[in-house]
Amino acid sequence: MRTSGVAWPNGQGITYAPLGDILRSHLGFEADAGPDRILAGLAGREILGLTLGLDTGHGRNPRDARDLLHAAWLSLVDEIVAIGPAVFVVEDLHWAPPPLLELMADLVTGVAGPLLVVATARPEYAEAHPAPVGTPNQQQALWLDPLTDEQSEAMLTNLLGQRPDDRLRRAVLGPAEGNPFFIEELLATLIDRGLLGPSADGWRLADDATATPVPDTIRAALATRIDCLGPDARATLQAASVAGRTFTAAALGRIIEPLRPQLGELVERDLIRRQPSAQPTYSFKHALIRQVAYDLLPAARRAGLHAAFADALADSADLDERASLLAHHYAEAARTDLADVAWADDPAALTRLRELAVTWLRRAAELAEHRYAVDEAIALLQQALDLAPPPITQAAIWRAIADAHLICGDYTTFQTAILRAVQVCDDPYQQAEAYASMAAAVTDAGVIMSALPSAGVVEGWLERALALAPAGTGAHTLALSIQAAWFPEHLATLAPQALAAAEHGDNLYHRIEAYAVQGSLARRQRRISDALDWRLRLIQLTESAGLAVGDEYLQPIPALMQLGRFAEARDYAARNETIAV
Repeated sequence: MRTSGVAWPNGQGITYAPLGDILRSHLGFEADAGPDRILAGLAGREILGLTLGLDTGHGRNPRDARDLLHAAWLSLVDEIVAIGPAVFVVEDLHWAPPPLLELMADLVTGVAGPLLVVATARPEYAEAHPAPVGTPNQQQALWLDPLTDEQSEAMLTNLLGQRPDDRLRRAVLGPAEGNPFFIEELLATLIDRGLLGPSADGWRLADDATATPVPDTIRAALATRIDCLGPDARATLQAASVAGRTFTAAALGRIIEPLRPQLGELVERDLIRRQPSAQPTYSFKHALIRQVAYDLLPAARRAGLHAAFADALADSADLDERASLLAHHYAEAARTDLADVAWADDPAALTRLRELAVTWLRRAAELAEHRYAVDEAIALLQQALDLAPPPITQAAIWRAIADAHLICGDYTTFQTAILRAVQVCDDPYQQAEAYASMAAAVTDAGVIMSALPSAGVVEGWLERALALAPAGTGAHTLALSIQAAWFPEHLATLAPQALAAAEHGDNLYHRIEAYAVQGSLARRQRRISDALDWRLRLIQLTESAGLAVGDEYLQPIPALMQLGRFAEARDYAARNETIAV
């Protein structure tokens, strides 16, 4: 089996895009397959949907979701290589985010059968990632040096179908300096400009060709080729550069109306290539062609195309699958440094685009966090802040940034971010949620990497949360539960209040917290059967919600032992062991 995938630049795809391409190929998913089709094909392995940008973590802790995803990929690839050797080709690894590299490392080290992973990357990848993917003896790096003069001439001969004369050899091979892509593009530039054409004796360079400046960089050569296109073909190429490395004819047609996409000319000139797909799909021959075409776009036109493409994406189903693309295109359309140029005559459009950009950046960050791409999530949220949303939205974004840091156990940065949520907005409820979140964080000692705050500080946070949040709201309920857990002397009074508030609301996590508090109260009062009952109810609650309960299976064991129910205690120990494995 041989299959391949391509990593995308930040903000233009999803964390595991190359493996998503490989998964689609292996399971036979069409490029436009929707979530229902994908989930049906993944039956029993829905967690693999995270690879395709679907939110299939089912509310699990992102770290648990990441571990399950890695285990599912190892199992899948083990099955593939059991049938026969497999080759995975991953292109443009220099754009790969850390979670993708970690999953690839697990595949390289964990798959026992014949698996070869071939990855291409620019030289800067080695500088940014000196450590091997996997163990040193499992990786071999091959550096592609420039072609020698003999190799360059052989390539030019092959492209022309004849041996080049001295003038053509100097015109192409001198500036190219052994870069095979540059050789192709310089040759194409000469043809596009009418300086090189067929004759009775083969390809011939025009007499005045040497007097015409030849591009001395690959970017200049590509810019010259693009400039030689007809107006409609050039507009098509530049619109495609906004759409991405791969695009469909239908999507392109929507964003350049009333023009018709001139894809045939672009294919003929070998700037783009048709891809096998149910609907007409194309990709740029090289990432640099797309980048140069994009850079040549005037700022206002670029912003307008991003807006049009985002609106076209939004006018479809399965938006979560496209969340990162929607976030990217709306954010590029609403960039603050281009706003005065692009939207000076239409401030209402700018307001709409900024609101949509913030909405989709936040949703894309949430989905990234679910697949444990925490750095990506934080970057998306920071990008949302750069668009200067209203203070109440800024506060919510800072809380999300704080939560992302907490997932990684970075309590110090969590506290810095959550305090920013209090500072940027004077809305009482927003502040109450921030204070309640600060207090909730310190109850989970497993993720705190620095000294706990004093009881007085925590009590102050809780008092402010309870004073600012109306009774019965989520922040008030959470503060009650944390206050009961943090101050045992108030447990008997606060536990019933926290339970009543949690069961009145619809927040699953508040109910989990309230059940845990009830169990703690029963245990302190030596009501062993009641303590066990609350623990079992908590497990039932988390299981019914599809959440990974982890070491919660260990919690009932002491009470079961005290009650002499040893077989049940062993059963819960075994269930915990199964999850650990």
